[in-house]
Amino acid sequence: RKVDQIRPIDSKIDVLPSSHGSALFTRGETQTLCTVTLGPCPDFERLKFLGSSKKRSQSEMPENMCLHYEFPPYCVNEIGPIGKLNRRMIGHGNLAEKSLKRIMPSIEEFPYFVRLSSEVTMSNGSSSMATTCGSTLALMDAGVPIKLPCVGLSIGLLSRDQSELEKNDLSILHSNREWLLLSDILGSEDFFGDMDFKVAGTAYGVTAIQLDVKLEGGIPLDILVEALRLAQTGRKQILKEIKKCISHPKGKLKRTAPGSEVVCFDPNREKDIFGKGGTVLKDMLKTYDVHIDLNEQGKAKIFSLNPKEAKAVKVLIQGLCSEIKVGDVTIGKVIGKKDYGLRDEVW
Repeated sequence: RKVDQIRPIDSKIDVLPSSHGSALFTRGETQTLCTVTLGPCPDFERLKFLGSSKKRSQSEMPENMCLHYEFPPYCVNEIGPIGKLNRRMIGHGNLAEKSLKRIMPSIEEFPYFVRLSSEVTMSNGSSSMATTCGSTLALMDAGVPIKLPCVGLSIGLLSRDQSELEKNDLSILHSNREWLLLSDILGSEDFFGDMDFKVAGTAYGVTAIQLDVKLEGGIPLDILVEALRLAQTGRKQILKEIKKCISHPKGKLKRTAPGSEVVCFDPNREKDIFGKGGTVLKDMLKTYDVHIDLNEQGKAKIFSLNPKEAKAVKVLIQGLCSEIKVGDVTIGKVIGKKDYGLRDEVW
């Protein structure tokens, strides 16, 4: 292929109908299967930092998304343990996560926590960027209102005179232009080349980059500038192919996704939602098949596979936190009679 040519691309969505969103992205001999799972924010800490017992704090977690990247041995025709993390998986997953974090909607626009999972089914160059492309497809298939589609590719560098470059004499790269940039490099081009420059972004800008350099003297700035231009051209080609499959997020979530409702209330009324010893909240969770997230800012997020139950709980919470005014009509249960009047229990 030509040095600026992207390998053949094949995109499929809704490949796993029971999931909340799914996509299969293939570019040349690199393929990823990406899925989306929507739900309430997890109440557990994420994976431990590599080589440390320290865990990620809540502030270090992305506000409403995370991405898990899997690189099983079979994707490169090898055998070995499956499910064990290594530095490569963590690094590639973090790069793809950073790429997509910039296009995610805010928690106010989309109350769900989004878990992305990417399993590399075959690999011959830049599986992390294929993960970015496949995840974008899966997000749009799930109906997540992303700001713009995000894709990525890797730019390589080949230089003709290796002996001179090993002496850190980079003048040859400028004077004789003894170098060549390659788009969407293969594994062999990465191995024999002098850099692996991963660039992810939209049609209008870059969201994440990662540069692996093999030259001891580094890469001249003008080469990196041209590499960024080449990457922009490549992203536009990939976006053109992706849009043949799906051009924008679907208008609604799938039937398998949980329904959600959001209620805003006075933070000082949170005790009314819990009740004495948490009895009111426990009663709601027992009566309705829902999950309720409460935060200190006075916002309750309600999730349920049955949207009607989520709406019913929303009405209950609004009633618990509302201020009773003269003229309001409500339903209650008389629980006592006193000289000054009746005691009424209002749910």
